[in-house]
Amino acid sequence: METLVVLMNIVLRGTKSLTGDNQALIVLDGVPIISGNLNSSDASKGRDGFDFGNATSDIDPNNIESINVLKGAAATALYGSLASNGAVIITTKKGKRSKKLGLTVNSTVSVGEIDRSTFPKYQKLYGAGYSGADSFFYEDVNGDGIIDTLAPTADDASYGAAFNPNLMVYQWNAFVPGNPNFGKATPWTAAETIRLSFLKTLYHL
Repeated sequence: METLVVLMNIVLRGTKSLTGDNQALIVLDGVPIISGNLNSSDASKGRDGFDFGNATSDIDPNNIESINVLKGAAATALYGSLASNGAVIITTKKGKRSKKLGLTVNSTVSVGEIDRSTFPKYQKLYGAGYSGADSFFYEDVNGDGIIDTLAPTADDASYGAAFNPNLMVYQWNAFVPGNPNFGKATPWTAAETIRLSFLKTLYHL
C-alpha cells in the first residue's frame, strides 16, 4: 500500500489576500496541478459532504527526488499569474540505466489511534431539532385516528426536546422496511451507540 502525502494548504511569505487563493502553485515534473480545496462549501466548514482532497494526494513521497521552492519574480517568470503566490517544484525519480542489477526496497509502518483526552464530549440531554419541544412533527402514522409524534429526523442540531424515556415517538428507523423498529414508536432517548467504539486502531503498511 502506498503512503500518500497531502499538500492541502501551502502558503509562502504569508497571506496576500483576505478572500482569494493564497496557495502556492504545485508543479510536478513540469506540469502544474490543482492544489486547491475541491470540497463543497459545507464540507469545508465541517458540515455534511465529502473530503475530496486534491490532485496532490496522488503524489507518493517515495517517488520524490527533489523539491524546490520558488518565490516572487522567479516563480511568475516561469509560470505566470498562476504562481503569483509562489511555486513548489517537485521532481520525481526516474529510471536509470545500469550494468548491474539494482533493487530497492522501501517499507514503512504507522499506527494511528484516537486521543481520548481530546475527543469531543457529546451531550445526551437533548435530541435533534432547532426549536425545543416544537421540533417534533405530528401526524397519524398508523392510520388509527390518533395523532402520533414524529422525531425531527432531518435536523442536524441538538436543540430539540429534552430526552424522555416515557415519550414514544416514531424515529427514522420506524420508516425503514426490514428494520426491527419498522412501524413502531420507540422511547425518546439518546442513542446508545458510543462513538468511541466506532473508531478502530488504523495500521498503514
